[in-house]
Amino acid sequence: ALCRKYPQLKATLFDSAQALEVAREQVEAAGLGERIDFVAGDFLADELPAGYDALLLFNILHGFTPEQNQALLKKAAGALAPGGRIAVLEQLAGAGGSRANRTINGLLAFSFFLTLGGQVYSVEELDGWLQGAGFGHIRRHPLRMSGGSSLVVGEK
Repeated sequence: ALCRKYPQLKATLFDSAQALEVAREQVEAAGLGERIDFVAGDFLADELPAGYDALLLFNILHGFTPEQNQALLKKAAGALAPGGRIAVLEQLAGAGGSRANRTINGLLAFSFFLTLGGQVYSVEELDGWLQGAGFGHIRRHPLRMSGGSSLVVGEK
């Protein structure tokens, strides 16, 4: 969607080989294959591609432990160019919202724990990890109609 909106944008998708198979199909169907590269890897074991102005971690952190998330965010900071930004999209506990959103977060936390060994983390935990990785000017943007998701942006 970002490449469609910004014709000058080039992107690299980093994810598991399985996830990239699906992504390749969607990118080709959108006619964006020449502007989007694919790198298969493991977020915890492999180095992230480096030198980028922005790094998006969307729905990734809930699958990992706090220690793994701290390490991943430090790795992300190292992969960004000076002045680069990170954008994290996650369900966040304590992010406010309606009773229904808090219930959805609780159910997701239980599901993430059972299926991934992860959980829904708090706003404070994410902010602390980002600060510990060297990010500043951290801002949270709650997303409406999302069941408690927030976009959190930090600057290197």
